[in-house]
Amino acid sequence: MRLMDWARRLSAWIRRVPRILHDMPMAEWDRGNRWALLGSAVAFLALYAVDVICQPPAGVSLCIEILLNLLWVFYAVDYVLTMYVAEHSWKWMSKHILGLLILVAPLIPGLRFVRVVAALYALHRGSLSWVRGHINIYIACAGALLLSTGALLVLEAERGVPGASIDNYTDALWWAFVSVTTIGYGEYYPVTAEGKLITVAVVIAGIALIGVITGACAAWVIKEISLNGDKTAPVTTAQADKIERKLEMLSDRVGELHKRMR
Repeated sequence: MRLMDWARRLSAWIRRVPRILHDMPMAEWDRGNRWALLGSAVAFLALYAVDVICQPPAGVSLCIEILLNLLWVFYAVDYVLTMYVAEHSWKWMSKHILGLLILVAPLIPGLRFVRVVAALYALHRGSLSWVRGHINIYIACAGALLLSTGALLVLEAERGVPGASIDNYTDALWWAFVSVTTIGYGEYYPVTAEGKLITVAVVIAGIALIGVITGACAAWVIKEISLNGDKTAPVTTAQADKIERKLEMLSDRVGELHKRMR
């Protein structure tokens, strides 16, 4: 009997969920699922790193793969629910079309690595409210994540392939660094199609990151110059006032001398 009551209550609550979500403000929804996005993204990246670097036994690797797929499904469910909560769902989706493409891309053969990008996107969404106004922290974290995840992706794609030059995480990190900075020494390079796609994505992301860093440095220099200008502005104004008073005094003296000469 208790089981039947519990089932009826659960069924009634499930029927109320769509209305609850529909009436929920977007800001409240974002606050509510922030920790879920952050926790799932951190768990995904940690599990993926363990699977790629440690190369666990087949059974453990299979369990990790199942968990990674479940987390990817969670990101898809979160995207759909967020679109439902939004006041104008289609308008919201049009502004977040990149997130939709990131979630759908792993279904295409050869693009399974985009699951990691979906985790990074979830991490971005979950931490966005905390990094606003802290551009330096955001840039540093974005650079570290780009290097570490790029290295993991190319290592998974290249390791064990005949003719591949990237077979350990240290080499993969060096490859990621020279690719992000667009130096391209040529010591390590991908030979698989998936590795080449990852290289293209990493290089494009590196160019964008360097642009952001350059812009942040330029903004800092402009801010410093502006602050120094503010510090010297009162002195310059005082000097101008002093010169103006002296000119007025000289003008008065010249007028008095002119009167005496007449």
